[in-house]
Amino acid sequence: MRFPLRRVLLPAALSLALGACAVGGPSALPGSTMPAARAGLAPEYRLFYDALADYGEWVLIEPYGWLFRPSISYPTWRPYEEGFWVPTDAWGWVWNSAEPFGWATDHYGRWFRDDYQGWVWQPGLEWGPAWVDWSIAGDYVGWRPLGTGAPGTLARDDATSWAPVQRLGLTDLKLHVKHSSELGAVVNEAKPVNNTALRGGAVVNLGPPIAGIERAAGRTLPRARVEDMVPRAAEADEPDVEATRRAAERAARDARSLAATGAAAPARVPVVRPIAPAGAQRPARKAPADSTRR
Repeated sequence: MRFPLRRVLLPAALSLALGACAVGGPSALPGSTMPAARAGLAPEYRLFYDALADYGEWVLIEPYGWLFRPSISYPTWRPYEEGFWVPTDAWGWVWNSAEPFGWATDHYGRWFRDDYQGWVWQPGLEWGPAWVDWSIAGDYVGWRPLGTGAPGTLARDDATSWAPVQRLGLTDLKLHVKHSSELGAVVNEAKPVNNTALRGGAVVNLGPPIAGIERAAGRTLPRARVEDMVPRAAEADEPDVEATRRAAERAARDARSLAATGAAAPARVPVVRPIAPAGAQRPARKAPADSTRR
């Protein structure tokens, strides 16, 4: 299945028409050192531009605007595979990313796969445990990025990642992930998991009921605490970009150290949530366990 998405190239004439010019790096607006991609993002999204600068580039894909493309191996990479799932009481299955950009791309906004640019990410402001669709097929649990919701941008059917039920909640998940083409006829048994709930002002899918996974796996899964790594002071006008970057890199490094151990998920899920929803105030200290305040 192909999508009505196209790669947008910016030849010299078009660059001039957009008012962009080269300044020894990303194109910037005339008379300004602000890169065109940053200027093209809504002000509330510019934190993502600043914090993700070292991990990829922003590409213009019309009519969707500036989207983030991580610096990864495109033929084999896909979202929500470098890391593991952690069970929690309030948020269901929370994705613990082993990638330094995952704090943003796997918990805010949406992914889709462009025919030319590969996987690209559109920023958003609502934090979630993971923005994925869940499925169960036989002894496998599957998840795939939700897509942006715009026509033609839903993640493709073959974008689902599958893992044996008994591996959910263990840190070596990546070693056991399969794709739809590897499951054969089992994938035809897939049934969606619609376990939605209102959390922090957003409707999120909590994923497969944890009690059901415990029964299938034959073991109890201790629930983890959701812990903010960069709480925002209520009086702060802007999120701290450097603190966000440092916290994200530390969380990703810790996840990578666990990713091949096969151990049970840790007792806490470190999350980086620098953006508070409109009208909300972030506490000036670590949030309580599994708090729905952001």
